[in-house]
Amino acid sequence: MEKRTPPGLSAFALMILLCATWGYQQVSIKIASEGISPVLQSGLRSAIALLLLTLWARWRGLAFWQHDGTLRMGLLAGLLFAIEFLFIYLGLAYTTASRMIVFLYTAPCLTVLGLHWCVPGEQLRWRHLGGISLAFAGIVLAFAGRAVLVRTPGSAMCWECWPQSVGRRRRF
Repeated sequence: MEKRTPPGLSAFALMILLCATWGYQQVSIKIASEGISPVLQSGLRSAIALLLLTLWARWRGLAFWQHDGTLRMGLLAGLLFAIEFLFIYLGLAYTTASRMIVFLYTAPCLTVLGLHWCVPGEQLRWRHLGGISLAFAGIVLAFAGRAVLVRTPGSAMCWECWPQSVGRRRRF
């Protein structure tokens, strides 16, 4: 068995770079949508990704066209991924980039629910359901806006104390 070594500084730097790149993605889509249609952006993104993936596979000596029975499922996965990004690009016309990021990160919660019903042996426990419920409740509160947050128990006090702590008083 190989000994596990902790990630080094380069791994942390790469992770920060990836997170910054992925986090800026929706913002750049939103900015570019003023000059380029969302559907064209999505198509260009996919074409560039295909080109880069093909170059990487050739450089590594990997074959794309093997008769191993994975073509149909690979095409289905690619189609679903393309539809997801098409909806992201189109959805950014109707909401902010920050809200779209929240929508995207609901995927793990939905995946857990889907696994429970679609994969035998994957069972949700009460603590899992509690965590998913808290996650969705947080999304509802975040999207409901300030007016709903002020009316919920506990948060009203936080909203009222915050302006005084910074030296000004706000009325809602």
